[in-house]
Amino acid sequence: KDMLVNNKDGILNWFDEHDIAVVDRGFRDSTGMMRALELDVCMPDFLNGRRRFDALEANRSRFTSKIRWVVESANGRVQHFKWFNQTIQNSTIPQVRDYLQIACALINAYRAAAISSFSNDDRIAAKMLACFHEPNLLRILLNNETL
Repeated sequence: KDMLVNNKDGILNWFDEHDIAVVDRGFRDSTGMMRALELDVCMPDFLNGRRRFDALEANRSRFTSKIRWVVESANGRVQHFKWFNQTIQNSTIPQVRDYLQIACALINAYRAAAISSFSNDDRIAAKMLACFHEPNLLRILLNNETL
């Protein structure tokens, strides 16, 4: 949130109006600020005391999680470096960007690409979108049956 408020490193120049910010629940305190900056925020839903999501909420959360997989996969690759897989001391914050650039350069130079094929992307996306508004048939069946 502080990075957005103070425009650290010119971060606001990275965004255009109505860009989509796909975030995890750890950013829940920043979503208001992101929306005020006219970003469209996608974050998995919270149960808020309920036992389960309705079908639409569950599908929306699944969509967000599937998109976030790409980010988490990249984070996992960086965390293979021992230094990044621990709590980082505040005194090293000024160097973190340099260390991250070095780690990413090494990953790009010596590791296989995280995603090797994009040939099915459109087909998979179309199938996901087609199923988005599908009801939870198992839940309906269980609600209608007396067990």
